[in-house]
Amino acid sequence: MTPHQEVTGYCHIDKILDSHEFYHFKVFLLAICFIIQIFGNPMCLAIWSYERYGGDPQKRTILNQLTSDLAWHCILANMTSLATFMFRLTTGPLSTFMASSTYYVSNQTVAISAMLSLNEMAILKLLSIFTWKRLPPINEEFFGHFLRIMNNLVGFLFALFGRMGGSNDNEMYFILTGLPLLSNSNDPIFR
Repeated sequence: MTPHQEVTGYCHIDKILDSHEFYHFKVFLLAICFIIQIFGNPMCLAIWSYERYGGDPQKRTILNQLTSDLAWHCILANMTSLATFMFRLTTGPLSTFMASSTYYVSNQTVAISAMLSLNEMAILKLLSIFTWKRLPPINEEFFGHFLRIMNNLVGFLFALFGRMGGSNDNEMYFILTGLPLLSNSNDPIFR
């Protein structure tokens, strides 16, 4: 097999996934993904709904709002990257555009926004333990919306800059496209 056929055609990961030994593993992965889609998303939606509107909606703290954002990010990750991975397992390699868009838009945006939410929750919890009582009261609804918008904006900008940079050196990209993972160049066609 020539290097060009190896890059553009039926590649390493496809040989592994389509072999008879890995058929049961592929079915197991699809079953796990399907269970997460069926049961995980409604559970995250219930968490999101309760943390956003549960009890008295006027008394939801910033921590409740950030927890609801984490549940929302889990739903987005399940609906985008997990659904794309299931599509890849059932139909075969995806186009490079679809694979890179899935990675950067969903994984990077969701992961960075979720990490920012987790960091803000930890900082706010520490502030509430040590210094919150000495500070004047704040408008928690305003700061909740502000932090949510800033987290999503920063996550989107990181994903946009990553997409514009064109670096595809991540394992998920090569699993989705079926291209071989080599380490010298950013463009898999010239590897």
